[in-house]
Amino acid sequence: MKARLPVLLAALSCVLTLVCLVEIASLKSQLAQVENAVVSNVSHVTSQVGSLSAQIDEAMTRQTSILVSSDWSFGQADLEAYTAPLTFTAVPKEQTPGVTTAALVCGGQTYPMTAGEDGSFSVTLDLPLFEEMTLQRVIFSENGQQRAEALEIADTPFYSCLTIPSTSSMLDCQLEKETMQIEGSLIFDGLSRENGKSLTLVAEVNGEETARVPVPLNFDSYYLTEVPVQAEVSVPAESTLTLYAEVEDANGLRYRSFLDEIDTTGNDAGNALCTPALSIYNSRGSLLWSEEY
Repeated sequence: MKARLPVLLAALSCVLTLVCLVEIASLKSQLAQVENAVVSNVSHVTSQVGSLSAQIDEAMTRQTSILVSSDWSFGQADLEAYTAPLTFTAVPKEQTPGVTTAALVCGGQTYPMTAGEDGSFSVTLDLPLFEEMTLQRVIFSENGQQRAEALEIADTPFYSCLTIPSTSSMLDCQLEKETMQIEGSLIFDGLSRENGKSLTLVAEVNGEETARVPVPLNFDSYYLTEVPVQAEVSVPAESTLTLYAEVEDANGLRYRSFLDEIDTTGNDAGNALCTPALSIYNSRGSLLWSEEY
């Protein structure tokens, strides 16, 4: 019996060690669950506090505002005059029918608003399609007294009035004896039968347009997402080639998207060129709008 005692003690020790390990693992699991629950609760509380803060700010803004509501929207653009009608409507909290007048300040100019039977005041302005408009404030006047509400609304009308296809590329460009071999595809978002009359690959060398290569558009459905491209463009030695995709819509507007810039000098000189990501031209090639550099 004495000879077997050490063995029994060793076995008991192993059993106790195993039990301890199991308990430790269980405690670690419980601790991890507690930590996850704490993190989840803190995140939930933080979210609620943030939401509550936003609700308080919104409530305070509504309380201090002199407006019950306001709204603005663009109508159908005039693509001959390049204008878009903007309609702005506001309802003041306090007014005297037949006495209260209203005016909208847009781009530093003041425009009188027309009173409606429902207590609203509205005005429609014809604004340049490709220029940023700013609605600064609405002013209500009554018996020589004025009350104004700041609006701080800025937008460029064509964003709301036109469907602009965005373009990216998967092109392989190989230079062979001053000729750039271009092959791959153009990837589009928003290219449809309505705004995809034609597609042209435009090449510029050192900032000067040198080639326009037509690319077939084959619509199997209303929308087109990918177009194969294969072209050759002459590129003189020691120059920078810039490639654009130019989509022309049914109205003659041309949307030119930057694709790639390839420096053939080997010293990255092409990075110095200014290439806007998107430019819009009319049917005669005159620039109407260009994204800031």
